[in-house]
Amino acid sequence: MKVQRLYQQHAPLIVACFHQVYGDSYANTQFYDAERLRQLMDSGALLCAGALAEDEGGEQVLLGHMAMSVLPGAASVEMGNTVVTPAARGHGVAWKVGAELQSWAVELGYRGFLHYPTTDHHIMQQHSVVNGFETGLMLGYIPADTDGQVADKDSRLRNAATIVYQAIGPVDGEAPPLRQYLPDTYAELLRQWCRDTGLRRRWLSADGVPAQAPAVTRAVEETHKPRSLRRLRISAVGEDFSPRLQAFSQAPAMCRQLDFDLADPGVAGGVAAARRLGYCFCGWLPGFSRCDVLRLQKFDPASTNLQPGVVNPVAGRLLALIRAELQ
Repeated sequence: MKVQRLYQQHAPLIVACFHQVYGDSYANTQFYDAERLRQLMDSGALLCAGALAEDEGGEQVLLGHMAMSVLPGAASVEMGNTVVTPAARGHGVAWKVGAELQSWAVELGYRGFLHYPTTDHHIMQQHSVVNGFETGLMLGYIPADTDGQVADKDSRLRNAATIVYQAIGPVDGEAPPLRQYLPDTYAELLRQWCRDTGLRRRWLSADGVPAQAPAVTRAVEETHKPRSLRRLRISAVGEDFSPRLQAFSQAPAMCRQLDFDLADPGVAGGVAAARRLGYCFCGWLPGFSRCDVLRLQKFDPASTNLQPGVVNPVAGRLLALIRAELQ
């Protein structure tokens, strides 16, 4: 077995690996499309590492895979899409592939990464907090028909994933603290995570900001059909935010997420409007955009596992917070 970085010529092997592990049930469908993978890898938007070996016939096969999604202008990257074929499990393949991908991120100058361990996989959750910090819990994020041949899976409801931040370089170093606005609703939670992670932030109270909102909300809508997920990425809350959010919330989806840029002085008003429409806390994503991002969520409770198998204390407390907000 050889752990290495993967390139466009490896795209068919990646597709075969996902088919072997998930069949047709993986929600991120680009991993079933070799040509699409080649385009993403060629553009630098997607970087992959894997564990290669030869089968009995001498053909090259992929035993494990992990990908890094590069976010323009962000200090952090997303890592995930981790798969290990059933026969290769139990040999540390995922950790070795992850180490190779992390070294690549460091070379590119990133200071941290975000990843999303599924609550179906208890070992992955436990390992994620050895060097990382749980900063969120996405309920209903995993479609019910997703089957990665994981023994911990015990529900046909939509399951959850944690949000984990891990530093991979000097934590902010001598850089000036990031100047951001802090909604009072989640102020203590975010301040505590900054202390835990060592990330330096200059927090300004978002609730005391005078009304200076633009007339039109600046936001981008994303739709992830296989996941039945809609996401609204909000860079500036405008005067039209409430009707814009109502329209967004009425479109069909099993799971909705709102990503608020914390560099926006209007974030407190946006959070308040979202809470009135039944959105609840989801997570804090450091360096996910030009700044940190506060994510709220709303999901269909009838199809969502409201008792996911979280194993770490922070995720347990977040689950209690979310349940309290839903009451």
